[in-house]
Amino acid sequence: MNILYNYSHAIFTAKRFIACVLVLLLLLNCAPRLTHYREYGLKLPLTISHRVGDVVDAAERLEFDLLRGIDDFVYAEYYAIFTLGQSITSTEISRVKLLCAALVGGTVSGAIMFFPSFILALYACDFSLETGCKRSGVLGWVTFLGVFGLSVAGGAAGGNSIDKRNALRSIKEARRPYRVE
Repeated sequence: MNILYNYSHAIFTAKRFIACVLVLLLLLNCAPRLTHYREYGLKLPLTISHRVGDVVDAAERLEFDLLRGIDDFVYAEYYAIFTLGQSITSTEISRVKLLCAALVGGTVSGAIMFFPSFILALYACDFSLETGCKRSGVLGWVTFLGVFGLSVAGGAAGGNSIDKRNALRSIKEARRPYRVE
């Protein structure tokens, strides 16, 4: 009876510990971080115009009619903040990316790795022209299918990853602000 009590008590304590760790991780993930507030110092100031430069002083404020309604104005600097703006969703990325990128990556990788997979399979079964496979032929087939399958899967994943990166870059390029004069 005492052993059963100790066992159930240990399980209850372990469950309580796991629950506390999960709650702590959730709170740490949701808590604001100081890195978000330090971004101002990490970025270079933006240039407003070639005539104004990257710092707006009091004379430029009056000349270009900028930042009205600020008492005791001395100067202003504009910084890029990359945490703001419209977020890019995975649905938007999948609309932009090609449908056959994983297929192309897997096919190219499979074509490149077919012969090396075959050679590794022959080596794994210790093949010779006189005697054939000295070890089990199944070992050769498993080696061939394993290496070939992993190379096709890796190529498909690589093709998909490269295409996602290109889609993300094109979306960012389309959303980049441009100067209209």
